[in-house]
Amino acid sequence: MNLRKTTIFLCVGLCASAASAEEYIQYSSPAAGSDAITNLMAKEGFFLAHEDNCITGQEFIQIWDNEDGTDIGFCIEESERTASEWNDARATCLGLNMRLPEPSEFKFACDNGTAVSDITDDWEWASNFASPLATDSTTPQSGTVVPIGGNGSCDYGSVDWATSDTGSIGSRPFRCVR
Repeated sequence: MNLRKTTIFLCVGLCASAASAEEYIQYSSPAAGSDAITNLMAKEGFFLAHEDNCITGQEFIQIWDNEDGTDIGFCIEESERTASEWNDARATCLGLNMRLPEPSEFKFACDNGTAVSDITDDWEWASNFASPLATDSTTPQSGTVVPIGGNGSCDYGSVDWATSDTGSIGSRPFRCVR
């Protein structure tokens, strides 16, 4: 599969937008930045902090107070969703025009959220991006991992397998943000 087809595939799978595939190729080119998926999601406004426009079932997490008195932050779902593999969790959030929280957002919501429930009961998916990982020689395994947060404290973090050469794939609860 060539880069152009791969980029179109990523766009179709990750972005719910009326923008053309040509437009996505332009934004995902190496000149636009080092991470094509981050560029695409930023173009769609997925990472923009905003005023409190949360809907029922979401809590507004303030990260900034503007000089004009408006609070800026993000909305996070108050309750975790049923455990899913990472690809399915990410697709669920994107299908709702939301995304998974990034690790710092997860921690900030964990530390500061008042209506966010059960955020330290389980490990939850805490990133939209997977990273390659190879384990040590005593337990050789390689694949891609995704950060997870929670499980007893707002201060704990780890990773779980999104893909692996042994077929080990994690299934975690998650919540979406926007």
